[in-house]
Amino acid sequence: MYVYMNKSGSRVETCVPLCFTKSRWANVAVLAVLKAGGAFVLLDPSHPSNRLQTICHDVGARLVISSPRDAHISRSLDLPILEVGPDITTTDIGLKPVTVQPHNAAYVCFTSGSTGNPKGAIIEHRMVSTVAASWGVFLDSQSRVFQFSAYAFDVATFDALAALMYGGCVCVPSEASRRDDIAGAFAELGANVLFTTPSVLQTLSPADMPGLEIALIGGETPVKALLDQWIPSLKASLPSYMVPTLALPISRMPLTPTGKTDRRQLRAIVEKFPMADFESYSTGSGVTGRVKQQPDSDMGRSIQTTVAEILSFQPQLIGMEDDFIQLGGDSITAMKLAALLRQNQNSLSVVDIIQHPVLTAMTERAVYFTNGSSDSRPEATPSFTMFPGTSAEIASKLAVTEADILDILPATEQQLIMLAFSPQYEIIRIPCPVMLVDWKVHAKAWFTDMRFFVTFLRRVTTTFKHYECPGDLREFQSRLLKEDSDQFMLWNVPSVCFFLLSQNSQRYTLIIRLNYAVYNAQSLPIVLKDIENIYDEQPLSTPIPFSPWAYKFLMSATPKTYEFWKTLLEGSSMTYVGDTFANMEAGKETFVETTRSLSVLEPPKGITLASLVKAAWSLTLSKHCQKSDVVFGQVVHGRAHGFPGEEAVVGPCLNLIPVRMDLSSIKHGEDLLYSIQRQNVASIAYDQVQFKDIIKKSTNWPKNTVFGTQLLHQADGPICTLKIGSVHANLDEYYAPRLAKELRDFVVTSTVYDQTHTLHICATNAYIDQQSADTMMDTLAFYIRELARDPRAISGVYKN
Repeated sequence: MYVYMNKSGSRVETCVPLCFTKSRWANVAVLAVLKAGGAFVLLDPSHPSNRLQTICHDVGARLVISSPRDAHISRSLDLPILEVGPDITTTDIGLKPVTVQPHNAAYVCFTSGSTGNPKGAIIEHRMVSTVAASWGVFLDSQSRVFQFSAYAFDVATFDALAALMYGGCVCVPSEASRRDDIAGAFAELGANVLFTTPSVLQTLSPADMPGLEIALIGGETPVKALLDQWIPSLKASLPSYMVPTLALPISRMPLTPTGKTDRRQLRAIVEKFPMADFESYSTGSGVTGRVKQQPDSDMGRSIQTTVAEILSFQPQLIGMEDDFIQLGGDSITAMKLAALLRQNQNSLSVVDIIQHPVLTAMTERAVYFTNGSSDSRPEATPSFTMFPGTSAEIASKLAVTEADILDILPATEQQLIMLAFSPQYEIIRIPCPVMLVDWKVHAKAWFTDMRFFVTFLRRVTTTFKHYECPGDLREFQSRLLKEDSDQFMLWNVPSVCFFLLSQNSQRYTLIIRLNYAVYNAQSLPIVLKDIENIYDEQPLSTPIPFSPWAYKFLMSATPKTYEFWKTLLEGSSMTYVGDTFANMEAGKETFVETTRSLSVLEPPKGITLASLVKAAWSLTLSKHCQKSDVVFGQVVHGRAHGFPGEEAVVGPCLNLIPVRMDLSSIKHGEDLLYSIQRQNVASIAYDQVQFKDIIKKSTNWPKNTVFGTQLLHQADGPICTLKIGSVHANLDEYYAPRLAKELRDFVVTSTVYDQTHTLHICATNAYIDQQSADTMMDTLAFYIRELARDPRAISGVYKN
């Protein structure tokens, strides 16, 4: 065919009509025309001859390629005919290469002509390449694409070209079977991919198409009956989280300022719909696709309403058989749920919510308390019982009276770790004059240098420093923060300090110095809200003191706690990246950091995103360290134990606990996810224990064992704005990392904010170089994507 076209004068972009009923030779002709540099024009022999003549005239055709069966139709076009079929002769003449550019025409597709003469659209090679490349999501060398569409439609073109580009097979049915027995032809040809219209797919039954793996529909709006027909078959072969529950047409996709899909706005659109309207868009599956079991008790209604408020659903969209985790809940939202229920005089612990996430099970475990027992403040704890010395010596060190001291408690392990790091600075830029106030900070903790105890005082005089800046405000701010951070040591001084920077009484910046040894991320919104209340002349929130929480934490571990950790960690050892305890020369140790940003992915059914990230880090650590049994640390928020008002405690409630995963016993990624999730749920009841005590009472590890790596997952990003009076102030943060020689720094942070999942690794060159850190980050990102996309596809990576 190439030789014939060359002799007939075909050149680059020469249009060559192809007249075929359904035949494999049509696809051969398509490839021949493209090989010669021409542009093919597919004709449908069933169309009137005058339409075919108009098309040939419009493209300036000099030759038509036809099957012997359709030659009589081709002769009516008054063009030379090249018949192509089983009897075509072959030649050994060498083929001269033809250079085709991306902007050259690949084929011409004509409209139906229903509004006049047919109009041709020239499709260039770059367009074909782009569209065919998008099919790569569905196709590979095992694909057998059923070429159903008539040649008059360009879908038939991509059926063939995309399948061949990805090494697949084009299955061409006869014209009769295409029209009368699609299911039979599909089975006979061993096809597994079909691209057709919704109306055609609706004529087929899933039971008659057992070999169908991928069905692509387009050209028409799918009706609900079609979705109801095929969704049950999806459930039989796909995890439930991959089965759509709502098919909602929208005019455009809402985007965030960064160009990503705005999922919050999408949810807001759906929430505006009346309940009655959902039925027409429901696929008959999931949260909107079935009749919801409504609560039949006051407690059930309270839990349904509260869950809906926390997860931003309409209450009627949540049934009593729904699962809080599957609806999007996690340990943080569970903490908020428990707090909101307590405000409504319903007691339900975070542990109960996570371990029994179905709403009916929550209702069975929730307890209603009367007004007489509804005080959300913690009970008083005995004072000075955990301090071996006297309050007099501490009062002397801090230059206060004994009466000013509320209690003295041992510093928690997490507080001692935070002492080694720099303070955090919250920077509030205010575009108007501000009031100078003396604000009493909730976290009233000082650290002494005697056995690391924390002293709680009755009254605090807040340090407030005001600077008038004659020059550049930001330059002065940078210099001030660096100097303060370099000089700061949290010994016998309040960690909280206010700096007010002003310029010409017009520009102001308010800076709050804090330290993670006296607060954490859950505390910050409370602190900032009180600042807003001050400027609005509203009362401050009633602080929940940290000392009763700390007392309860320090006294929580029981023999059952240590037995749990002994069972979990038996036979394991800490996993270290690089040398176990590297010792670099002074001045040569530097930070190694790497960051990746991903789109937020939905984890499989019943799995939290935090568990998915832990599973991905287990795989990453195993691959890098060549160990099938890995142990690392995870940061827990420490507010899941029913302590009254624990969600409002302003203090460092975080804790570090071990995660152990023996991958040698794991079959595939889905098995890993559920194993991690089960371990996470089980450990919540035992996470109020210090790591040094776990080492001593639950393992045979060396006493100096530290976490090799630490993982922190947080579902909320930074607070970016603050309302100061009638104006909105911009909020920023400053933190200057400080190397802590007494610690083994290797921290992995996972943050979800504004539809972006940001991963960050911070370590030092004592344990890992930049290239290796980048490789570990790429591996972590890969496993997160794969565990969300198809966890069962991850297998065979768990052996040493």
